[in-house]
Amino acid sequence: MAFKIVRNDITKVEADIIVNTANPQPKCVSGTDLAIYEAAGKEALLAERKTIGPIERGDIAVTGAYNLNAKYVIHTVGPIWIDGNHHELEILERCYRLPLQKAIELGCQSIAFPLISTGAYEFPKDKALHIAVSVFSQFLTEHEIEIILVVFDKTSFQLSSQIVGEIDSYIDANYVKESHINEYPLSYRRSARLRSLFNSTFHEEPSLDLSDTSLEDQLTNIGPSFHDK
Repeated sequence: MAFKIVRNDITKVEADIIVNTANPQPKCVSGTDLAIYEAAGKEALLAERKTIGPIERGDIAVTGAYNLNAKYVIHTVGPIWIDGNHHELEILERCYRLPLQKAIELGCQSIAFPLISTGAYEFPKDKALHIAVSVFSQFLTEHEIEIILVVFDKTSFQLSSQIVGEIDSYIDANYVKESHINEYPLSYRRSARLRSLFNSTFHEEPSLDLSDTSLEDQLTNIGPSFHDK
């Protein structure tokens, strides 16, 4: 099945599973996590999430999707970036691999991911994108499922284009900046490492289908410009 990267609000994406960048504790604070709760129906989703309790970094938990265009929400807790020597890469890899395995177990045909841990947890976007595409590439050689990687901010989108080619963008830069400021007050942005905030998602955009291009070729052709970014 297809793999595609879209610039979108993940709560607007239609898929059997939407992956949430969850707080380790059963609460929602900001960013993608809060957006998913509010779109699903905060009271109902939070009540179910509380029955699960804490989630370890790299692990997952499954809940209903309620008002989202999905069957399930898979909550995964990403790593906080320190220096790359504290198992951050391995933890992030699990955040992508385990939801994919669960999707197959649940008999689902499609799954949508955000770019996990690249917001307040400060995981470098180029490394995060490379891990995501590597996991997707390997998984799609063995399983039939549609994978959607949802990115929003300009840097993530530019890095994505280094892998998949030109992608049209219609998001107004001023709107993005204002929305980010409203979503993350200055006090939160200054102490991002210490707070469980998550990736921003705001506005719907068109997608680019990558079904005609192998992921192995995309990874091979990343090139110096991707790493320089």
